[in-house]
Amino acid sequence: MRSSHLLLTLCIGMSLLSCVGKKKHNEIIEALKTTHVQQVDSVQSQLDTARTTIRSMELDLAERKGENNALTAMQDKLQGKIDGLEESLENLGARATNQQNDLGNQLDIQKKELTDKLTKVKAIKTQIEDSRASMLNTSSALLAVLEKYDTEEYAVEIQSGKVVVALTEKLLFRSGSTSRMTDDGVEAIEKLSEVLNNYPLFAIQVIGHTDNRPVPRKGLDRWNYSALRASTITKMMVEDFDVNPNQILAASKADYAPRTSNESSEGRAKNKRIELIVAPRQDLLVKDIEKALTAILGE
Repeated sequence: MRSSHLLLTLCIGMSLLSCVGKKKHNEIIEALKTTHVQQVDSVQSQLDTARTTIRSMELDLAERKGENNALTAMQDKLQGKIDGLEESLENLGARATNQQNDLGNQLDIQKKELTDKLTKVKAIKTQIEDSRASMLNTSSALLAVLEKYDTEEYAVEIQSGKVVVALTEKLLFRSGSTSRMTDDGVEAIEKLSEVLNNYPLFAIQVIGHTDNRPVPRKGLDRWNYSALRASTITKMMVEDFDVNPNQILAASKADYAPRTSNESSEGRAKNKRIELIVAPRQDLLVKDIEKALTAILGE
């Protein structure tokens, strides 16, 4: 297109040469040169612009290709991580299943152990409850054999899991004596012994008590006086009424454990007494409980 235009221009120029003078001819030639140069410069400028555009587009394409390659590499890397995470997740699931099975087995074992221990605890509780029931039964039986006597002369109580039978000196002993007993006293001891012989595993303490006044026996203090009376009762229960000597023990408390005040004659009469303290043998009971506890805690 541009070459045709240039040829046309030259033809026109040649025609004009024949019509004009040399000076004019030169002017026309210069004008044509100038136009030609301007056209060439314009084309060159357009060419340079086109080259710049192409270069820019090539750089942009290269950059996009680089970005695409980077994205592809990143995608591959991420996919590798995803694959690794999926594998780890599968491994964790398998380990969790195994651990759950192990915990289930351990839980079953612990449940069985707990059930066994609860059974043993219940056995201890039952043993203690049976002991309490025996104390109630014993106290009822002992009270029953004493009901024929004056209620002021005896008392049957349960204290700290033990049966305490208190018998006044008036019921048991002749005045001022540590060995001579009344007929009612002998009878009462006999009947009490008959009841206690039904409980061969019980321990029996026979404890002598006085009031806080001097005793009516020269050469004896309150300790010895009450001890002699306790020994008289103990000996009678063993030798005359077949109480097992391994069950029974004589002791003295003198005036150190009064039932009531010594300020009145009635109070002093209650304080001068013999007490029979009856309870399951603690050594046997403790041994049984310790055995059970060892089975529970020391397995």
